[in-house]
Amino acid sequence: MCRVFYIRGKNPEIVKVVTLYSINESYRTGNEDGYFFVTNTLNSIRTLDFVEYVNEVKRAQFNEIFCHLRLATSEVNEKGIHGWKFKLLNDVYFTAHNGVLGEPKKGYPDTYWFFKFLEGSKTAEELTERVEEYAEIHYGYGVFMAVSKFFEKLLLINIRTDSYCYELEIEYKGQKDKVILLTSKRDIVPENGSNEFTIYSYEEKTEEKIENGKKRTIIYKVLKDRLYSDSFKVTNKKYIKLKENKLWLIDLSNETKEYEKELEINGYYLKGGYGGYYYKYY
Repeated sequence: MCRVFYIRGKNPEIVKVVTLYSINESYRTGNEDGYFFVTNTLNSIRTLDFVEYVNEVKRAQFNEIFCHLRLATSEVNEKGIHGWKFKLLNDVYFTAHNGVLGEPKKGYPDTYWFFKFLEGSKTAEELTERVEEYAEIHYGYGVFMAVSKFFEKLLLINIRTDSYCYELEIEYKGQKDKVILLTSKRDIVPENGSNEFTIYSYEEKTEEKIENGKKRTIIYKVLKDRLYSDSFKVTNKKYIKLKENKLWLIDLSNETKEYEKELEINGYYLKGGYGGYYYKYY
């Protein structure tokens, strides 16, 4: 259910190839209902077109990037693409989320309304209180990330679920770098050893079939164009689990925790896969 991640390193080429790998892994797992990224060099895009998205990442120059690929649990439209800007902590933040917390309204998904509720919070303490208030009265869970406009601060909020921070040692075209990958899901992280990948675009095909005297329309996807192909090596990988019901504000200029708070959250937790939820009160 969506993929949201932040990547940084010193070598722009290595950061980009790891970014494209993680985008491909996100897309291959069905996150294809809207695409967002913003970089520390102020390149950004919100689009429903995967080809445009990949091409913009390839063109951009950066060594930090914040990405979201959406798997919709509500209407697919341009309003639903993550990366909305809200004023938080006296700055403008780009926002995104992996999970479900509350209900969509007026064409916008649940994530939009969560950050809308937080908008205007001037201190980390006030923001924490609003997070706790919202989570108490809305079912669901999620990893919420927000990056300030000039990549000075990163806000991470885990509600009833964990996130992960990886440190990867990468070799690529004779170059080496350490890359930080902060992610809501571990399935987009490259493996130790060689990682070869190819990014394809797809197109939908339809086929009419008659089964038991009834007509059925089958929709399936086929490979269309090869957008990018590359490989790199992970020589070392370690991570820490960032546990549920916590909030962090990270100073990106020196990679230090500016604020960390345990969240007091009870209420509804949503479990189950896309299209198969059930609710539990605890």
